Amino acid sequence: MIDGGLFLGRNPSTGLSLEPENLIRRLNEQGISTAIVSSYKSLFFDSREGNDDVLDLAEEFPDRILPAIMMNAFNYDVMADANYFRDMRQQGARVFSILLSPVYYDIHLDSRLLRHMAHEAAKAGLVVQLGIRNPTDFRIALDFYSDMKAPVLIRWMTGRNYDYLGEMILAIKHTDHFYFDVGSLLNPGGIKLLIERGGADRLYYCSNQPEALPYSSLALFEAAKISEGDREKIGHRNLEKIFGLTSTPTIPLPQAWKNRWKEILKYPKIDTHFHIDGWNLMEPEHDPVFFQEYFDHYGYEKIVISSIRGLNDDIVRANEETAKLIASKEGHYGLITLDPNRTELSIQQLKMHGKNKKFVGLKTIQDAYKLPLNADSYVKIFKANVASFKLPVMAHIPGMLEAAKQFPKLNFICAHSTWGRVGHFAKQKNIFFDIATSHHDAHETRLDQLMKAAGEDRILYACDAQLLHPAWTMGKIASYSFAPATLKKIFQTNAQKAFPRLK
Repeated sequence: MIDGGLFLGRNPSTGLSLEPENLIRRLNEQGISTAIVSSYKSLFFDSREGNDDVLDLAEEFPDRILPAIMMNAFNYDVMADANYFRDMRQQGARVFSILLSPVYYDIHLDSRLLRHMAHEAAKAGLVVQLGIRNPTDFRIALDFYSDMKAPVLIRWMTGRNYDYLGEMILAIKHTDHFYFDVGSLLNPGGIKLLIERGGADRLYYCSNQPEALPYSSLALFEAAKISEGDREKIGHRNLEKIFGLTSTPTIPLPQAWKNRWKEILKYPKIDTHFHIDGWNLMEPEHDPVFFQEYFDHYGYEKIVISSIRGLNDDIVRANEETAKLIASKEGHYGLITLDPNRTELSIQQLKMHGKNKKFVGLKTIQDAYKLPLNADSYVKIFKANVASFKLPVMAHIPGMLEAAKQFPKLNFICAHSTWGRVGHFAKQKNIFFDIATSHHDAHETRLDQLMKAAGEDRILYACDAQLLHPAWTMGKIASYSFAPATLKKIFQTNAQKAFPRLK
C-alpha cells in the first residue's frame, strides 16, 4: 500500500510528531510500503530546510519515501527562485504540496503566485498535491488548477468527507488529471459508489498522519465492499503509475493489526447514535435494509435510533415511524425526537411514547434551532420528563453543561464528543460522551485524555450511522491501547448505564 500523505517532524502548535524512526515503524505497522512525506518544518519554520530534511529521509529510505516539498509563497521570489523546483526535482523530490491545514500563514489557492509556483513545479516534473479543507477549497482547486499539465492529487486534510460525492463524480467526469483521496470518504458505500460512477483509476489512499488517528482511514478502506482489483488500484497501483514506479516493497498488514481488528469486531456492541431517513445528501446505504450488515459483521447487539425527519421536519410522523420500526425489529430501540419551537406538542409526544419501553431516551439538535439546551422551552420539556419518565437526553454541545447541572436526575448524552470540544464537561457526572465524529483529528479527539478525566464508565461507542461507516469509529478506538475490560464498557455496558431501559 502507498500512503498519499504523512508529515515528518513535529507540529509545534499541537505537539503531534512523527520522527524518522517512528515514521518508518508506523508504516510497517500499517502495511504501508511507501508514503508521500512532507515536513512540518516546511510549514512552520523554514521551507527549504524542511524540504532538505525530507530529501535526506528519502535518500536513507529510497524505496519507502516519496519526498514532497513545500514552499511558503511569502518567501518565494519568482526571479531568484526561478530554478528552485527544477533543482529540487534533480535532488529527488517527487511532489509539490500545497496544504491548507495545518498552516502558519494563510494560504489562498486562487493566489496568482501560488498557481505560478504549481505550474513551475509541474514543468519541473513534480506531481502537484492540493490539501483541502471544505467545499470552497474543492471548488477553487478545480476551477484554478484544471489547466495543470501534471497529475493533481486532491487530499482531504480535515476528514468529514461525506458530502462531496456529487462534486467528486463531476470532477472525475470532466477532468483526466485530478486524483482523489478516499481516506476519509465516510459514507457507507461511498467508495463503492464512486467506483461505479467513475471507476477506480483516479482514486488513492491517504491517512494524513500524525494529524489524524492512525487506524481510522485504514479500517474504513479495508471495510469498503469493492473488488480486490479496485482495492489494489486505490491502495497502490494508481500512485505507482503516476510516479512511474515499477514496483514498491511488499509490506503485508501485520498480524498484530489483524488480531486487534478481530478483537474489536468480536465485542458485542450497542450503537447509541443511529439514524433512519437521510440528511438530504448522497447516502448510498442509508436505507434500513442495510442495517442487518452491522449486526452480522460488526458485532452489533442493539442500536439506538432517532429519526432525521423528527429532527428536521415533523416530530409526530417521525416518532410514529420510529415506533413501528423498533416494534418490528429485535435489538432496535428509539429516541423520541423533540422540537423546542413546539413545546406543548413535544410534551404530548413525550407522554405518548414515553410509556413504550423500547423508547429509551429523547433526542434533539438544539443548535439547529439556534437555542442552547438550557433554553426555557427545553427546560419546560425536561421538567415534564423528570416528572413522568426521567428518560436520558441526547443532544449537541450548546447549553448541555448548564442543562445537566439544572437537571441532575437526568442523564445527558453529548453527541460527537472529543477532548477538545467537551473536556470541560468531564466533572459533570450525569453527562455521557458519544464519540462519533466525522473527523479523525488526533489532537482534538484524544479519547485517552477524555477517558482519564471523565472515567471509563461514561464513554459510549457510536458511529452516527447511516451517515458514517462504523469502521470509522472502530478504527479510531483501535488507535488506542484500551484494555479488554475498558473496550467492553465502551462498546456495551456504558450504554446500559446511560440508557437504563437498554438493560
